[in-house]
Amino acid sequence: MTPGRDRRLARQVRPRLATILVLVWACGSGHLASMAGDGGAADAGIDAGASDVMVAAVDASTPCPPLIPPSSVTSALGRCVGTLATGQLAPRFIAVDDASVYWTGEGSLVRVPIAGGEPITLLTTGAYLQGIVVNATNIFVAASRSPGLGEVMRTALDGGSATGLASGKPTIRSLAIDDTNIYWTQDPDMIDTFSGSVMSASLDGGTPRTLASGGSPLGIAVDATNVYWVDPTIGSGVVMSEAIAGGTPVTLFAGPGDAGPFVDNPGAIAVDETGVYWTGAGAVLKVPLTGGAAATLAAQTTPWGLALDSTNVYFTSQQDSGGYVISMPRLGGTPVTLAAGQYGPIGIALQGDSLYWVDEAAALGQDAGSVMSVTPR
Repeated sequence: MTPGRDRRLARQVRPRLATILVLVWACGSGHLASMAGDGGAADAGIDAGASDVMVAAVDASTPCPPLIPPSSVTSALGRCVGTLATGQLAPRFIAVDDASVYWTGEGSLVRVPIAGGEPITLLTTGAYLQGIVVNATNIFVAASRSPGLGEVMRTALDGGSATGLASGKPTIRSLAIDDTNIYWTQDPDMIDTFSGSVMSASLDGGTPRTLASGGSPLGIAVDATNVYWVDPTIGSGVVMSEAIAGGTPVTLFAGPGDAGPFVDNPGAIAVDETGVYWTGAGAVLKVPLTGGAAATLAAQTTPWGLALDSTNVYFTSQQDSGGYVISMPRLGGTPVTLAAGQYGPIGIALQGDSLYWVDEAAALGQDAGSVMSVTPR
């Protein structure tokens, strides 16, 4: 997942905290807004701004289980909010397995147990580490040292030396993984500003394969049959797919030129059996796997990270009043605030009954980032 690179965290102001937070859903029925790919008008839709997000009632009678210090946990909004790590240098991308949480920042790959404890630096490089994915044995990260020196790297879950799976590439933005391959998006080269590409390679290494060329793709996702990506530089933004085996790319949704923030600058992307979800500069949207009209699930100032489970879609949001972690039903409905009072939440990941995210907190200083969790999600 890689948000639009021009959406900087310019307005990270910590919201005022109240002893009791009561928010009222003010947008009526909470229906979906539809927007046709040819520029048809949208319905009124859902406004999930900070003042319009409902906080679900959760039984808080059971104390939150402790985390191993220096990690800590508190109760907020009826849930257990864990601070797994603080003092992190610009964390932006996150992955999780059943034992640990992993994240990347400025030049480092770091791990902390889900149960808490001291963070462990697994890999230190001179590169800016971006996308991250994990499987049962390895961690894969996207490293960018300078324009034209991007690399996909693999290292063991316990760290150690890193193996380059693809090197000498332009800046690599996002990663996705299945049982046999790793997939990534990469920037255009320095000569042609629309020569970005979607690539794949075996998890064991080998010659990378170009799946699609053109534009400047960002977020990428994969299911059993197809690869999906978003590109903000083609028209007002497009959502694309292509068969894993290769073939002709298919445009699932192309934003009309007058669509404004609802489809401009798509960044993060996720997929399930019903459709493709993505974040634009001002909304979380969904389009069927076969393409067609896009449904606006939630209007947000700056949605960023994105994740799915069998019932809900989860996303981070940066608003004038601060940062939020929000969930809502995949089929549409009332958004629910899972965590508030954040400075700059970006990447998110799911594991078990918990949701994890990184808060870059750039407004507080270069090394003020944190790694957070909330349970139940």
